[in-house]
Amino acid sequence: MQLITSSWVQSKYYRSVPSRIIVLVQKICCLLIEKINEFLDPLTLFKGDRDNTQIKVKLSLDVLNLLIKSYYECREQIQPSDIEASSYPWEFQMKEFFLSLNLLFRDWRKFIKEIFSAAEVYFNIPCEKLIGLQQAPYKKRLEELKSTFIEIYNKFEVSLYNALDLQCKAFIEDFDAFSLKLQELDPKLGIAVGQICLTSKPSEEAFKMATIFQDIVKRRSAQKEFKNLLASHIVNIYVDFLKAKESYNNFIALLDKSDKRIIYKKTFLLFLVHCNGQ
Repeated sequence: MQLITSSWVQSKYYRSVPSRIIVLVQKICCLLIEKINEFLDPLTLFKGDRDNTQIKVKLSLDVLNLLIKSYYECREQIQPSDIEASSYPWEFQMKEFFLSLNLLFRDWRKFIKEIFSAAEVYFNIPCEKLIGLQQAPYKKRLEELKSTFIEIYNKFEVSLYNALDLQCKAFIEDFDAFSLKLQELDPKLGIAVGQICLTSKPSEEAFKMATIFQDIVKRRSAQKEFKNLLASHIVNIYVDFLKAKESYNNFIALLDKSDKRIIYKKTFLLFLVHCNGQ
């Protein structure tokens, strides 16, 4: 980017025909996209190690981001070398420069990133952490959700199309079916994890389960259902607390009215001490 912006302020050839700069940058963008396609190997994108592929996808996006960031930095730092050059400010719009990159960003966020994001959740459901008899039904439910996800993800693993070619109808159709199924699975996942936490006894176990499954409910629909369940449970606990407090206040009021309130109070305090000692 520094070379390109320097060419603009130092070369009459480029300043005389601004579209030459646009063409130059677009060619660089196309070359970069071509190299990224080679790096990611789209025909085997879903067939290799998922963690490694996610790292490569992230690295590719970081490179594209770096190019755009460099554009803004060079635009701010540009210094015309003479008076004539200062009459030609660098006023190119990003839309003109990075049309192909913007389309790629949009499509990758919508398709590729969503697929790997869902895979990271469902393939890592810690079903093995549920070992109690009481947790068996929820373990089975989570295993069923995971199994269903594996089935829909398998379409991408066995595919022969270029998953980075967003003009590929077969990939778009598979992704639409994948997204539709996720809309069904995600809420069920959040509900299942929420019920695991609510039925865990004692409270320490519930917090332990919430910690274990916190990464599993990070998808929006799953998180919504999970929070709704826990919120209702917290409200119930608070209502019980208020009722207990009211009963205690009523009991104290009765003691205050009694002639034997001192004896009752002492007995009640001894009872509380006994309970705390258990």
